[in-house]
Amino acid sequence: MRLLLGVPFLDEFLSECFGSGSITTIYGPAATGKTLFCLLIAKSASKIGKVFYIDSEHDFSIERFKQINKTWQEDLKNIIISKPKSFAEQKKIIFSLTPKGASAVIVDSITRYYPTAEYPIKDLERQLIIMRKLAKENNIPIILTSRVFTDPDKKTFHIYGEQVIKTYSKYMLKLEKAKRSIIAEYKNEKKLFRIGTEGIIPP
Repeated sequence: MRLLLGVPFLDEFLSECFGSGSITTIYGPAATGKTLFCLLIAKSASKIGKVFYIDSEHDFSIERFKQINKTWQEDLKNIIISKPKSFAEQKKIIFSLTPKGASAVIVDSITRYYPTAEYPIKDLERQLIIMRKLAKENNIPIILTSRVFTDPDKKTFHIYGEQVIKTYSKYMLKLEKAKRSIIAEYKNEKKLFRIGTEGIIPP
């Protein structure tokens, strides 16, 4: 099973992503569309089965979900939303997931609390180990987002916990703000897009 964004030009571009048994991670600065991508995936997955949506950012907006989904009321019934308030609470939710028969697990974002949490990188890695195990054992797609920090010297940005996130993610998708684009790192290709009321639209 592969989940679609419902955006034809991006679904074609990202044809390898969001598939069963694997983790796809979307990262980028604030206001680049990470949560919108999650909402579009949740929309697609909720039409198939149950979706576990861990909203660490507390950005899941029913109003926005309505804008991008005509059958939002029915689909929302299949989305189980958790809103952890700490890294420890996020860990507890992830460790207690039982997604048998689910269509997807979404975590927006896996690093919401990690930059300020007094936890070693191993604690983040344990969550990723569980996520990958859940993906493989239940044959479902898992979608993560991650916050980033800026490297002032190189004028670039990096993911918090970059090494472990890249180790456990099969596909890494980088969102850029200036040109409103998505980079599929696994094939080093870029696609421009725009964000409108109805969701993601061609440039």
